[in-house]
Amino acid sequence: MNRRRSIVYVGWACCVAVLFAGPLRAGESESNTFRAILELAEIGPDVLSHLSKGPRYVEADWQIMLQVFDRLQRFEDLPSVRSEFANQLSLRSAQDRREKIGQIFDLAGIVDSVQELPLPEKLAERHGLNSVFLCQLRQLIPDPGDVEFVTVLSTDIPKRWHQKQSFHENVRVRGVLIQGTRSDDDLDWQTLLLTNHIAWYPVSEVPTGQLLLARHDMDVALLDEVRHRQPFVKPEISREGEAFYAALTALRQVEQQELVRLAIDNVAARATAWRAQQPELIREHQRLKEKLAAETDRGARTILRSAVKTARDRRGLAAAVIELSELQRSSVAPLFLQPQEEIGELVNFEGVARRAVRIAVPNRTEAEQPNLNAYFEIEIFTADSQNLPIVCCVLQLPIGFPTGDQIREPVRIAGIFFKNWRYRSRRRVNEAGETGRQRQLYTPVLLGKRPTWLNQTADRHGRWSLWGGIAFLAGLLTLWISMSWLAKRDRVARAALRRNDIIDL
Repeated sequence: MNRRRSIVYVGWACCVAVLFAGPLRAGESESNTFRAILELAEIGPDVLSHLSKGPRYVEADWQIMLQVFDRLQRFEDLPSVRSEFANQLSLRSAQDRREKIGQIFDLAGIVDSVQELPLPEKLAERHGLNSVFLCQLRQLIPDPGDVEFVTVLSTDIPKRWHQKQSFHENVRVRGVLIQGTRSDDDLDWQTLLLTNHIAWYPVSEVPTGQLLLARHDMDVALLDEVRHRQPFVKPEISREGEAFYAALTALRQVEQQELVRLAIDNVAARATAWRAQQPELIREHQRLKEKLAAETDRGARTILRSAVKTARDRRGLAAAVIELSELQRSSVAPLFLQPQEEIGELVNFEGVARRAVRIAVPNRTEAEQPNLNAYFEIEIFTADSQNLPIVCCVLQLPIGFPTGDQIREPVRIAGIFFKNWRYRSRRRVNEAGETGRQRQLYTPVLLGKRPTWLNQTADRHGRWSLWGGIAFLAGLLTLWISMSWLAKRDRVARAALRRNDIIDL
């Protein structure tokens, strides 16, 4: 048995080596390769054909499917299979299903229902996975002969789905086809795909920036991978980097005027929402203060102090958002205090850019950010940022905009809030506990298309004002010279007249 297992491992290693040796040429090749990987692990069509029909899976079913989930994740992590391929799910008969079991397919459709299925306790502990999600999907296909209803088992779903009661969600799925139970007449087949990720393209009930990204073909579920109050994380920890580049790629398709307009509209809408909450926030803050004043127990007072501070912060947050909205600007406070709730929101800031540098994009696949070779990172300081920068990653700079670490240019920028980033300041501090080290700070990261350089407008008016001022001074100088010359001529004439009068006498 050990010898047989060693042969399987050697086969798996050889298959992976072939994958790394060069890119796969077509979707069908990739799909067949994954089927071969499953067969090397002794998970062939014969094994898969004995799976129970969901959602009532037994432990033996879960053991097989968890192995498929694991191999699918490792397979998709390989650089050679990151690009998209067209291997659409088209199953016209039971024979088609049998022949394509174990292959990978792409499909687009609408999820109508989601059900959480808990794993057996021992398997959950061993695999670090408590449950999977069964999604019923209607495939969007033009050919009525193809399969329409598909059951998808996924190890994860978008976070916002956990609070939803009804579903009508646009999705795309890449998964491996698994054979379900069939009836005696060989017609009642369950078309089942296993996947580790469901790409989501919402049309409502999410922040406006996420709707904008989804309209331009970004998988919004990638934003669940963002890790707030941390540095940018490595790919093996999270797909945060993929989300970052996907958002920038989507923003390339957005018109600058549309982005600015939507951001200003969202500033007004958010202010309206906070204004509606403001009376209740004031009452809650006052109620907690009165409760704290009447409380005598030390432990209870500690808890109440924390609650009072939270209520005060929320009240101040509302006031800041409402006040700045009168200027069509966003407050930076929500991005610091509640980043998880603000991710994907459209914002509009005005401030001073003190740093602007070009960032080259590392080598990535064409599917992750097509033709995106570089972007620009700008540090903007606003009136309410308390001398902390807002890091803005933009695709372009205005013509003539200066770059470097020592600039000072007034700008306005509309964009989408991405994350609250923990970074180390460039300056070293000498405070206790921080001696000789760079202080760790937190700042919002914003994704945009192009900042508006306010100095450009000022310079145009400034140049005309300068030339107008020079012309005015020149006119004054000419008038003064003319008046001086006339006065001098008048004095000379009078002096000549006096001399003539003296001679006559």
